[in-house]
Amino acid sequence: MGQVNGVALGAPAGLALDADRDRLYLADAQLNQVFILRPDGSYVGEITPPNSFGRPAGLAIDPVGNLYVADVTQGKVFVFSPEGVFIRALGSHKTPNGLFLRPIAVAVSDQGHVAVLDAMNFRVEIFGPDWLPQGVVGGLGDSPGLFARPRGLAFDGDGNLYVADAAFDNIQIFDLEGRLLLYFGKSGDEAGQFCLPAGLYHDGANRLYAVDSCNYRVQIFEYLPIGGL
Repeated sequence: MGQVNGVALGAPAGLALDADRDRLYLADAQLNQVFILRPDGSYVGEITPPNSFGRPAGLAIDPVGNLYVADVTQGKVFVFSPEGVFIRALGSHKTPNGLFLRPIAVAVSDQGHVAVLDAMNFRVEIFGPDWLPQGVVGGLGDSPGLFARPRGLAFDGDGNLYVADAAFDNIQIFDLEGRLLLYFGKSGDEAGQFCLPAGLYHDGANRLYAVDSCNYRVQIFEYLPIGGL
């Protein structure tokens, strides 16, 4: 799909599927628009913020169908109802100006926790289901539990947080308290190895999809919950 409603896409940067409403959201960072589509790609409408988007990127849907849009240049995450009505903006609870520094991805757990990947602050900020600040994951560094070039974000069914790092060529897994549980992957082109891993997605069947950019593929992993063996 190279066009939406007769307009050529510039820089598609985010996708989110609302299966309950048979709706697909597409963010274009160059056009500064978030389109509403049907799963077959046909045009439905657009999401309209109070002011224009700066550079919309990562998208996510919460358990009740609200849409989250990470705006890279405005340093906020905008929240819209399933009807497309603006609800609120989420900002950083760690910076003096209340803004993220290049938020590129957002994820929402099945339990309603919100994670925002603040790329240039090399961390993930966590919010509770009530949108109140809950904690921070990571920080700048080159050891496990820290980040060098974080790019992808996802929750699994148990609320564990996955962060892909394009510098480490791995994926780290944290709990909501920010504790590192596990990491996997290394540089390479074999199964389970990565070259600049980027976007992550976790489906309802406990499968994790990881964009392996320089290997031109998507790798699929299965999460086995406790007692699932």
